[in-house]
Amino acid sequence: MRFADEEIREVIRNEKSPMGAKMKAKRYKDAMAVQPMSDDDLENMISCLRLKIEQHPELREMLMESGDAYFVEDCTKRQRSSGLFWGDCLDRRRVGW
Repeated sequence: MRFADEEIREVIRNEKSPMGAKMKAKRYKDAMAVQPMSDDDLENMISCLRLKIEQHPELREMLMESGDAYFVEDCTKRQRSSGLFWGDCLDRRRVGW
């Protein structure tokens, strides 16, 4: 969703794994129409999450059953800006807890 060029989108979409898609996307980073960690990027993520729970009722049900639980991506091993933008550092030794 960061790319306007449909050919680039198709190359990324045709990858078999999420990591493969990420690596392909990195090759085209100069062609991004939406900058990572921008307001538009955040809106894209919200759209992706909405689509995922609409298309996967079992996931929606599991989330509903979780009540007020807090979910976070553990980015302890990659404490750079993008990791901490989308997740958090959970290793207490690294953050001095």
